[in-house]
Amino acid sequence: MFWPTIMVILTIAIGALLLWGKNKGLSFKLYEWLLFIAGVALFIFTLENIQGSFQENVPKAVLMFVLVTGIPSIILLAIPMIGVWRRGSSRT
Repeated sequence: MFWPTIMVILTIAIGALLLWGKNKGLSFKLYEWLLFIAGVALFIFTLENIQGSFQENVPKAVLMFVLVTGIPSIILLAIPMIGVWRRGSSRT
């Protein structure tokens, strides 16, 4: 029941971001979509491995997954956001 709930929440959040961006007049480039999809996939992979490590009672593995895959996923999610924000702020 955990992953279907995460996917529904993720789909609603992405849809809401798209509608908000379209209402603000922001455009999304192809490379921003690719970076965003890679960031979301890496973030989901990180969440899955964190949950598995907690279930196996290995707290050191949780910290390693956060460092190795969690931080890069946040960076991959931030790059498109910053690009869209900078392009949008230069118009006004």
